[in-house]
Amino acid sequence: MDMTIHWGLREHIIFQFWKTGTFLGFITSLIIIFLISFLFEAVRWTRFKLAEYEARSARELRSDVNAHESDSSAIPSESRHILSGGVIGRQFPFLPYRFNHAFLYGLQTFISFTIMLCLMTYNGWIILTIIFGVTVGYAFFNVSPLPENFLQGCC
Repeated sequence: MDMTIHWGLREHIIFQFWKTGTFLGFITSLIIIFLISFLFEAVRWTRFKLAEYEARSARELRSDVNAHESDSSAIPSESRHILSGGVIGRQFPFLPYRFNHAFLYGLQTFISFTIMLCLMTYNGWIILTIIFGVTVGYAFFNVSPLPENFLQGCC
C-alpha cells in the first residue's frame, strides 16, 4: 500500500472486492466516488432545510399561542402551559424531528467516513474526484453561505 500520493489505475477501494483493474473500471469507480461526495453535500443541505422548517414551525406555534393567550377562554390553562413549552413540551420536544435529525446526522457521518477511506488510498485521481464532488455539491445545494455557518461541521 502506497503511503504517498500516486496516480495509478489499479486500486483496492475500501473493500477487497472493490478493485479497479481496467480503465473503464477505474472511471466507473471515480463516478461512484463523485456521487458519494455529491451526496454528502445533499445530506448537509437536507439537514439545514429540516432545521429551517422546524424553526419556522416553532415560531408559528409560539405566535399562535401568544395570539390566543389574550383570549383565556380559547385555550385552557393546561394546554397553554404545554404549548408554551411546559413540562410535557420539554420532555419530548419534536420527537419525530429529532429522529429525522439523528438519522440524517448518522448518514452524513457514514458518508464522511466513506469519503475518508477513499482518500486513504492516496490515489491522486480519487482525491481530485472527491474534491470535485463536494465542490459541485456545494455549488448545487448551498445557494447562500448561511447553511455553512448554521450547520458547521467539526472538520
